[in-house]
Amino acid sequence: MLDSSAIIALAEINMAGIMEALNMEIIVSQAVYEEVVAKGQGRPGSKELRDHAS
Repeated sequence: MLDSSAIIALAEINMAGIMEALNMEIIVSQAVYEEVVAKGQGRPGSKELRDHAS
């Protein structure tokens, strides 16, 4: 399970794709998703998490 800080930090260093590359299952709570994707729209991590959740 990842929190918003980990998702944002990986996005900031362009490493958000590493979780998929390692075949890691990503589990985030609804609150984290809302914080990163909805409230953080346009900020690091929002696109990456939104795309991964699709």
